[in-house]
Amino acid sequence: MDINPIITSFKFFNIPITLTWYGLIVMTGVIIGAWVAEREVRRRGENGEVLMDA
Repeated sequence: MDINPIITSFKFFNIPITLTWYGLIVMTGVIIGAWVAEREVRRRGENGEVLMDA
């Protein structure tokens, strides 16, 4: 069973863009990690905005 690593390809302002499953998984992990980190900072009573400014 072969899984195609490419989700889709398209052109954005004449620049070819290729979305892969690996890239989607990494991007999702970064977004969830930032969200969890901000929640933890706010839970501890600190300013969560400072975390995203770093």
